[in-house]
Amino acid sequence: MTNLPSYAVFAGTSGRCGLGVHTIDWVRPLAEAGYPVTLIAYDKDFFSAYLKDSPVRVVHLPLPDSGTFQETFRAWSRALKPYPAQRAVLTRGVGGSCSLSVLAALRYRYPRLYTIEHAMANLPQIAWGKPELEQSPLRTARNKLAAWLVDRSISVAECTRQSVIDQYGFPENKIVTCHNWVDVDRFKPDRETRARLRAEYGIDENAFVIGFVGRLVKEKRVDVIINGFAEFMASTTRESHLVLVGAGMTDALHELTSELKLTDRVHVVGMVSDTAPWMSAIDTLILASDSEAFPLVGLEAMASGVVFLAQPVGGIPEYVDHGENGFLANMGTSEQLAVLWLKISNMALDERLRIQANARRTAVEYFRPEVNLSRFLEALDAPEAGDLLRGKEGNNGTTHLL
Repeated sequence: MTNLPSYAVFAGTSGRCGLGVHTIDWVRPLAEAGYPVTLIAYDKDFFSAYLKDSPVRVVHLPLPDSGTFQETFRAWSRALKPYPAQRAVLTRGVGGSCSLSVLAALRYRYPRLYTIEHAMANLPQIAWGKPELEQSPLRTARNKLAAWLVDRSISVAECTRQSVIDQYGFPENKIVTCHNWVDVDRFKPDRETRARLRAEYGIDENAFVIGFVGRLVKEKRVDVIINGFAEFMASTTRESHLVLVGAGMTDALHELTSELKLTDRVHVVGMVSDTAPWMSAIDTLILASDSEAFPLVGLEAMASGVVFLAQPVGGIPEYVDHGENGFLANMGTSEQLAVLWLKISNMALDERLRIQANARRTAVEYFRPEVNLSRFLEALDAPEAGDLLRGKEGNNGTTHLL
């Protein structure tokens, strides 16, 4: 085990978002399998607190990711001298926000370079209505150079993989898809937690509770969700509540809730260290974004036995089968949201239980770590780590569906 290659992992996330959780999930078993791992947090050090009980060495090393090519390349090259490794992993791939100078500096310092694609290659254009970038000769040459520097890129969704190939001309044989995973032992139905959280917020056990978990930002269309909830409240006689969990524009959301006279029905919880309890407390999770890649929050909801409702964008259709384990629908207006929630809240008990059971089964059978995380580690050329995960599953027995 002592002869296993070492990894230098570069993570630029500044908070507990999907990218950060994803990174923590795979560096831990990589190190536990005997691979020496140094995680370099080049933004804020969000990782130390979550990896303090693991063999992963965490280093906080603020580094620039913009500036002239020469300035950025030199800064990264000088900073990486004390951290030798056989392999480097950049958690933001060529379809993400990294610059060519960063890729070049990493490839200059390390024999092998892997990147991870968490987003659609043209996601900023999709999310903010910007025109597509033109495929100029200079941009084409830049993309070819980036692809040459990377030994392998790992995409968390097939749609993301295809967008990187289409938008960046990335060679098909150098990028593989390894779907996200979800901890089905942590995200699962929990009746006691459900009752406790609801009681804390004055929510009746039989109330219909809609949840949003994620960044409370404009591109997630949280304001549309609140307006849709107001429309829904006007059309239902059932006691209903909306719970918003996450960090972001909380002040603006409080103001909107007050204007709509919904302060007793909309609960802006804010940032929490663990979202699993809230997944147990809600009945349905809403994701109304116009653009996504492969949102982990949907899998977390499904593993918790929650009815997941989202727009059919990005990689969401890769795990949601409409009408079978969740619902996909256009949510262009608040009125459309209200109609969808009315349908879900009025579902017959046997139909709701069928959807919830299918959602949980999808997460357990196809997206648990022992399946997808093992494949991801093998794509990083660390088969021992993948074998270790599968061995743990064999020793612990099969995860229960319910």
